[in-house]
Amino acid sequence: MTWKRIQTLFIALAAALVFAMLACNMCFARVENPEAPGTLMSDTIRFTENLTVTLIAALAIVVMAVALAVHRQPYVEGKVCLVALIILLFLQAILLYYFFRLKAVYTFTVAALFPAIAAILLGIARHYTGLDAARMMVDQAFAKRFPQKQFTDNQDK
Repeated sequence: MTWKRIQTLFIALAAALVFAMLACNMCFARVENPEAPGTLMSDTIRFTENLTVTLIAALAIVVMAVALAVHRQPYVEGKVCLVALIILLFLQAILLYYFFRLKAVYTFTVAALFPAIAAILLGIARHYTGLDAARMMVDQAFAKRFPQKQFTDNQDK
C-alpha cells in the first residue's frame, strides 16, 4: 500500500474514525437518583451495546479495508468507496433515528457525528480516485495513439 496518493489517507482516516466511534459512548443522561434525592446519577449507552450499529460500523470498516486493498485499480476503488459511503450514510440515518427517539432523556456525544465526517472524507477520496482513473484513461489513450520509441542498447538514450 502506498501513502503517496491522498485518497488512501482519506480512506484510512475514515476507517479510523468509524473504529474510534465504536470505542466511545453514544449518549449519556444525568438524571436525579430516586434513592438519594438531590444527587445526580449518570447513565451512558455505548455504540457497541447496540448490535445493529456495531454490525453496520464493522461492515463499513471492512468495506473501507477492501478499498485500501484495491488501491492499484482506481475504477474498483471508486466503486468500493461509493459502497462504503452509502453504508456510512445509512449508519448516520440510524443514529439520527436513535437521536430523535432518545433526545428527551439522553444527550448525544460528538462521536455520533463520526459516520457523517467519515462519509465526507470518503466523498473526497472518491473524487481523487476519479481523477486518478481519468488520468489513467488519458495515459492509455496517448500510449495507443503515440507509442514511444523502443530504445536498444546500441542507441543513445
